[in-house]
Amino acid sequence: MDPGRDATPARHGRHPDGFNGDVAVVDPRTGEVVDVAGVPVTAQAMQPTPDGEHIVVAGRAGGSIHVLDADTLDWVDSVDLGSRDFVVTLAFSPDGRRLVGGGKFGLLHVIDTGSWEPVALPANVHDDAVLQVEWLDDRTVVSSGVDATVRLFDVERGSSAPSRCGRRPTRVPAPPGSCRSRGGGHRPERGPAGPAVPLDPGRWADQACRIVDRDLTREEWDRYLPEQPYEATCTSS
Repeated sequence: MDPGRDATPARHGRHPDGFNGDVAVVDPRTGEVVDVAGVPVTAQAMQPTPDGEHIVVAGRAGGSIHVLDADTLDWVDSVDLGSRDFVVTLAFSPDGRRLVGGGKFGLLHVIDTGSWEPVALPANVHDDAVLQVEWLDDRTVVSSGVDATVRLFDVERGSSAPSRCGRRPTRVPAPPGSCRSRGGGHRPERGPAGPAVPLDPGRWADQACRIVDRDLTREEWDRYLPEQPYEATCTSS
């Protein structure tokens, strides 16, 4: 949308559930609101698609995110996250094929932008709310959380680490297939958990070696460290 156009604030959207909040377009040169769109959530996170055609909005209503036309601000689609989690941070992969969202329940939601459908069950990566998500490449997501950890998640393979369901103390028994927080609030069904990564980068290599128990292959080295000469990463030979 051209922020310099002469527009009167208007209502858009036509979402079947009606409006619960607004998204405003502001002219950065004047600070004036030039357009307003009604959306079905109070927005907590927004991201434009890499091609600039859509804007994705997530908010406190939980359970879904919403896709708007970037030019008209009309509602285009909604993505059912398959849980009651609500997303607070969003990031598109560099190739634009996937969108990842981090939620208040410590979950990662990975969405295929071709179909606007989740690619799998949400993955439990943190013991508390996700603070931020970013992509290292087209398949690897790094996330930070309120639990003071940074974690890496491979969206192609997922993770073989066990779920963290039941790790926190509960006040009431949790039903099969679910987790509950200390306050008894419902935590939705989730996919596999990713391994925790310590905040000190100096410990990353040691932890990685304990997990994989081998050196990087030449192919892996060329992918992640293409400008450095190959060397053993976990053995001294």
